[in-house]
Amino acid sequence: MNTNGKNEIATSRPTATALAPDMATRLYQGIVESRSTTIIAGGKPFLRLLRDGQWVYGQGDKEVQEGSSWVVNPLSLAHGYCCWSNHEGNVKNEKLGESMVPIYETKPAKPAPIDTWAYTEQRSVELKCLDGEDAGTEVLYSTNSVGGLRAIDSLLAELQAQLQADPSHPCPVLQLECDSYPHSKYGKIYTPVLKNVGWASMDGKLAGEAAPTVAAPKAPVAPVAPEPTARRRPGRPAVAK
Repeated sequence: MNTNGKNEIATSRPTATALAPDMATRLYQGIVESRSTTIIAGGKPFLRLLRDGQWVYGQGDKEVQEGSSWVVNPLSLAHGYCCWSNHEGNVKNEKLGESMVPIYETKPAKPAPIDTWAYTEQRSVELKCLDGEDAGTEVLYSTNSVGGLRAIDSLLAELQAQLQADPSHPCPVLQLECDSYPHSKYGKIYTPVLKNVGWASMDGKLAGEAAPTVAAPKAPVAPVAPEPTARRRPGRPAVAK
């Protein structure tokens, strides 16, 4: 009998040296399900394109300065799935879960639907502003829309070519723009455009940026030896007259 009030499982020692195969599988599946259906608050502010074509970020929807440059951290690129509710009417939809891994890892299996809502493709990337009033701001752009997925796919194609041509500058430098098309039901629809304007190294140096020139130290000038002074021959002593 447990007399100290603690959970018996927590205080008892395991009777085996390894997990049984079926238990390891169940534990793994449980972790996958838990991670894919848990939304953790916090982190970098979200970057998004509003319905009026304005790029904004953060809870206050701060507008991105037009023409500003944003550098991509290629190691932050991620792919996977997300699940959103899709209520009719004025009911607010919510993200119910996501399963994402870095893009250099195998894409996870598509999770089972939550209630009646299926998981859909999602990609995400982190960016940092290089100039203007947003300089130094870091954001997360995450999208599952057709336009957003196409924009990131174009970015990936450019990065794929860059890694072959100049892997020392693997960070795309972007300007955030948008395009639009008419929709018969919803009117004018804006789509994101991630315009590539350059490349940078992982430490932020732009490709083609001249390295700071440091003046070479001047060679020491050898002192000039003074010209020898001609010695005067001693004159004859004066003769007394």
